[in-house]
Amino acid sequence: MKQQQQTIQRLGLVLVLLSLGFLVGCKSKKNDNVVVNGTTTSTESAVQGTANSPKSLSFTDSDPLGSLIQGSLTIVPAEDESSTDSYEIYWGNSSTSLLAGQSVIASKDKVGANLTYSFAQGSAVPSGATYFLVYGKNSQGLSEPPTALAVADAGTASSSLFGSAWFGYGKFGP
Repeated sequence: MKQQQQTIQRLGLVLVLLSLGFLVGCKSKKNDNVVVNGTTTSTESAVQGTANSPKSLSFTDSDPLGSLIQGSLTIVPAEDESSTDSYEIYWGNSSTSLLAGQSVIASKDKVGANLTYSFAQGSAVPSGATYFLVYGKNSQGLSEPPTALAVADAGTASSSLFGSAWFGYGKFGP
């Protein structure tokens, strides 16, 4: 009986150690935002999905106001696009979850090379949106999980029209 208890304890310890090793190997990627000549670029590695999902994404915001963006989202296609017809761009509130109430931003047909989608100056980032999510699409539906990139907004909330600086003047001021 005592040997069985010791064996069970050892197996439990082995399982705990294996679990810890797995968790350490699955740590999240660091998101560093780099400012160069007044533009902010997210250097976070894209979270990669299935073969249908794009290989990676990049975006640099050149709009200086908070909650507004301008720039091109570059989509590096999947290495194997044989089962991909197009790519769909969405707003996300995490690296795997669509932002509720938002429809597809754009759909781009595959071309066998990098794709870009341009956000015009003053493009609004919806409230709660923290990621660009790009899915591969075919007749079966969307790939899972999407490729994700954190939205790096060059502006701050205080620099937007509705930020604190706006309320320093007029009837809302001191």
